[in-house]
Amino acid sequence: MIDVCQILKNRDKSIDFEFSVHKGDIIIEFPDIQSIGPLVIDGTLTNDGENLIMNGSMKGEIQLKCSRCLEPFTFEINTDLFQEFTMDGDKAKEQDIYLIKDNEIDLMPLIQENILLSIPTKSLCKDDCKGLCQQCGTNLNYQDCNCVEHDDIDIRLSALKDLFKEDKEVEPNGCAKEENVKSEKR
Repeated sequence: MIDVCQILKNRDKSIDFEFSVHKGDIIIEFPDIQSIGPLVIDGTLTNDGENLIMNGSMKGEIQLKCSRCLEPFTFEINTDLFQEFTMDGDKAKEQDIYLIKDNEIDLMPLIQENILLSIPTKSLCKDDCKGLCQQCGTNLNYQDCNCVEHDDIDIRLSALKDLFKEDKEVEPNGCAKEENVKSEKR
């Protein structure tokens, strides 16, 4: 929480702030986040006569779980923060503006939001992560396993690999040619 009582009454007045956020300070329910912090948040709050404007940054590290091999890895966060704050509850609801309550600003919702927005859609420990063997679970980044087949086929498409296993003629439209079937007359 940042006390903004000093700058609420004075247009163009600013205050600087800096603080750290550790794992116990913030709760984010996201399965890939193993731990947070410390994150350093710093910036300036300025009264523009109508709202308080925050310009700042968030830097630090979080521990994520790799989407392929499930190993933890360190992910760096370095993001700019910009947010408006207002005393007007109606304005806060209508626009993307946070509400000032009791002359204090709570930055935790903004920090949580920016942590989640910083996380990549697919968290990888490294770009060429080999992942886990789909049959035995061995981490293929560290060792090969003795499984018979290691096709690089998406498991969801594996049923298609046997589609043309036998020698079949294929028509130009991609369908297998049907064998001539003699029809019997009754």
